[in-house]
Amino acid sequence: NTDIAVSKETVQIFVEGGAVKDMVGRQVIGVSTKCVTPDISVDFTGDTTAPELDIFRLDLDKGELHLGFLETAKLQSIKPETIVLSNAADITDGNTVKYQLTGGTATTVGSQDSAFVTIKLSSDDLNKIKDMAALAVSQGTTFISFSNELAVDMADNKIVALTTGKRAAAFTADSTDPEIVGVLFDVNVGKLYLDMSETVDPTSGKPEF
Repeated sequence: NTDIAVSKETVQIFVEGGAVKDMVGRQVIGVSTKCVTPDISVDFTGDTTAPELDIFRLDLDKGELHLGFLETAKLQSIKPETIVLSNAADITDGNTVKYQLTGGTATTVGSQDSAFVTIKLSSDDLNKIKDMAALAVSQGTTFISFSNELAVDMADNKIVALTTGKRAAAFTADSTDPEIVGVLFDVNVGKLYLDMSETVDPTSGKPEF
């Protein structure tokens, strides 16, 4: 809630009488006041702590990336294109296979700001990831990294960048069978073109079927 506890003027203090006692047993006097009330001294420190990614899961079957932050992030601030998926933690290693997303759609339950965000991968990104034989084929080959532009919290603090890949807490492999969604037969060249629902292994084709 961006209307509460963002300044002294947006803080209301309520303390019931008897909530605490002094050293001789006298009860505190109840208070219902704002921070700006002149007869009560109240300090206010806004949120300056950068949010962090706590956990993430990749579901290749549904084409979803699930992110869990340590605090609420603004849904509209999520930038999937800043995310890099890799098959190892060291993304600077030349042997590490990596792929940077080009987009995607961030959603939450109720479309509200939340600490838990789901990114629906674009079909193009999903197919390219599936086409990379060494990337995201198991939990041990699925790591995430990103810049501090990925998200901001409710106080507009940018997220702590991940420059070393964080391993997926869970991984769901693709278990959906591909489908033929379009067919084109070119009589002039004698070729049959098949449009598939997802990336397939071209060496697995069996024309006799």
